[in-house]
Amino acid sequence: MSGQSERRDIFANECCNPIVWALGAVGFFAQSLPAFWSDLVTTLLFFAFGLLCLINHLRCNRYHCIITGVGFLGIGVISLLDLVGVVALPHGLNWGLFLVVLVVGYSLELRHKLKTGKCYRD
Repeated sequence: MSGQSERRDIFANECCNPIVWALGAVGFFAQSLPAFWSDLVTTLLFFAFGLLCLINHLRCNRYHCIITGVGFLGIGVISLLDLVGVVALPHGLNWGLFLVVLVVGYSLELRHKLKTGKCYRD
């Protein structure tokens, strides 16, 4: 089953990794835009990353995808609330949360891989 999971993993495809890095680059360069546009692009990126992770989780059951997918969507919601003025986030907090979710998701996947020898939950 692991071989099948790996074939279904969107990010195991060499063509997809540049897309993910490009999305990250967009987030980096968006910081130079005026505040509203920067916040809008950042919010959309968090939703995009969250959806990509959840889609990948449904396709191949990669261990970190459910954690990062839900986490990134949550950050997207918080960023959207900040964008429309419901909450006021300190500058950069959403990116700090992004890194925390990323580290937690991949750390748990690494622990799983060390125990089972695979990064998929088959």
